[in-house]
Amino acid sequence: MPDLSQTVQSLALGRVTRAAAKLGAAPPAPAPSSPRVSASRLYRAWEEAYRASGEKIVEEVSLGIVLDELGLLGFAAMTAPTALDGLDAAARCYALVSSDGAWRVERGDERVNLVLDRPRTTRLGRRLSDEAAMAQFFACLRQAATVPPRVLALTTREPALAPRSLERLTGCRPSRGARDAIVLSTRTLDAPCVRAHSGMHAHFCALAAADAAQLAPRSWAERALAVVRQCIDADALSGAGVAEALGVSFRTLQRRLRDEGESFRSLSDRARCERAEELLRAGVPVDEVAQRVSYGERGAFHRAFRRWRGEAPGAFARRAVLEH
Repeated sequence: MPDLSQTVQSLALGRVTRAAAKLGAAPPAPAPSSPRVSASRLYRAWEEAYRASGEKIVEEVSLGIVLDELGLLGFAAMTAPTALDGLDAAARCYALVSSDGAWRVERGDERVNLVLDRPRTTRLGRRLSDEAAMAQFFACLRQAATVPPRVLALTTREPALAPRSLERLTGCRPSRGARDAIVLSTRTLDAPCVRAHSGMHAHFCALAAADAAQLAPRSWAERALAVVRQCIDADALSGAGVAEALGVSFRTLQRRLRDEGESFRSLSDRARCERAEELLRAGVPVDEVAQRVSYGERGAFHRAFRRWRGEAPGAFARRAVLEH
């Protein structure tokens, strides 16, 4: 059975491809024939589509999101008593639609902060994906609410790649900030949702929470490994970055991994090896594979791969071709 997050990434890749074609750009990739799509493939599609059509790709993809496509999460949001309740439900159950990061809702008297927690990155495709995620979350909120939510501020950790698109979609021009966040007026979130029904909302929330719990990693090693894989795909692997994404210091993360018989290095090596094998089987050149699994030098990657698999990466790639 395919991993749910990969299935949703497949849907996201399809949206990027269709949006690029609609804008007159060559499709960044053929529509996936399999529901299993890696985050790295999705990021590459974003990069190619952005180079071909500019920031309009973010707007086109975001306008194509439909709340009904999100299954239990969408139903839980639409049937919430108020838009704020729907926002809470969607953030709590975000694991149902993506394993790449999480949303956090911070309530205040005048404003509500909707924060996207993901490891920081400079990779173009991941930054575009993050900006689109913010725009799409807001688009879904607008679909669920009877009164359009008012955005007070929109902040991104890196300079926004699609500032005009984000402003058109949210009504607020993005600015640099300490985190990726949408700041909303509490007053506009008090309005009921379009299909408000307390009983159905509780039912969908319970089902969504149960499914999300099944998807959630159960140990520190599993949680750290999931973030390490995201960081490799985003070309942003560091112990401090992984620890920050998990809400602890790197020293605390090391201690908790050690208690489970693991280490940050062993998890990083495992994730790098898995990704390197996948890329080599796909025919990606060895030098490019080294870069994409966070090795700056070819020699360092060769030594690491020999340690992992007992053979040089080139030999592994040739054998994989013969066995295919």
